[in-house]
Amino acid sequence: MASPKNNTSEKRVTHFRSFLTAVSHDVKKVKASWEQQELNEGRRFNGVSIFDPIEVSLTRIIAKLLKPAGEHGQGGRFLEALLAQANLGSKLDASAAKVYPEHLTQAIENDLRRIDTLVCLPDYVVGIEYKPFDAPDLKNQVFDYLQYLKTIAGRRRTTLLYLSHDGDGPPPISIASKELAKAKKSGTLQVHCYSDFIKEWLCACQACCAAPRVLSFLGEFLAYIEWMSSNLTDETYMDKQETRRLITKAALESAENLEATLAIFKNFQAAWGELVARFADRLEKSLRRRLNPLYA
Repeated sequence: MASPKNNTSEKRVTHFRSFLTAVSHDVKKVKASWEQQELNEGRRFNGVSIFDPIEVSLTRIIAKLLKPAGEHGQGGRFLEALLAQANLGSKLDASAAKVYPEHLTQAIENDLRRIDTLVCLPDYVVGIEYKPFDAPDLKNQVFDYLQYLKTIAGRRRTTLLYLSHDGDGPPPISIASKELAKAKKSGTLQVHCYSDFIKEWLCACQACCAAPRVLSFLGEFLAYIEWMSSNLTDETYMDKQETRRLITKAALESAENLEATLAIFKNFQAAWGELVARFADRLEKSLRRRLNPLYA
């Protein structure tokens, strides 16, 4: 006759297996739903990401949108939206502005630097430095940019928009801490998070855009920036949202389910080690068969 202790263990094992089977079944349903959405909506497809743009490519795209005489046909609306977002003036007329991508700093001693985007208005000169992928600053980089803007501006006001990957300001190698504080206080330097600033700007562009084709591109570009900043995977919606919600709900439905979940957590490393060992064993056997057909 089985002891009460053995009966309890068998019940736990049975419940454990039932829990895993139920969760596995639900995950398969979520995956099937995701695949159907992929078929109908193509969620992962993006007209920008297929070109795998680098920092320079993104800079050029933004510069094209900022140009009042650009192919988008929207005049100065997109540039005005950016200026308003940076609090540089909501009533500035950007129709006559000149936009220069990758502009050389020829008016200062260090004349081989390139400001990602230079915007020249009748009353304002704005430089924009983009750091979407957290590229390191060069020695005196931001200091030189500020000097250059001041040199070419004359009596016009100047501002450098520094859009960093995480919203942090330039490091001391780029500009001394004292000079950094002075520039930020005077408004000649603004620091923003690249993804947050660009996403907000693109939303403002969508709001003022009158051309459906351009509006469609703005949506694609916005989706790409969201994907880039969130490090989304191909199955983000399934893995990070619905599956997490499903497993959490199942784990908390009963004390037995919670116990099974804790058991999985405690023994996951052991199970993973066994899985890796089995994979290595099968791989070795497969290679042996390929190298020696007589190997059984």
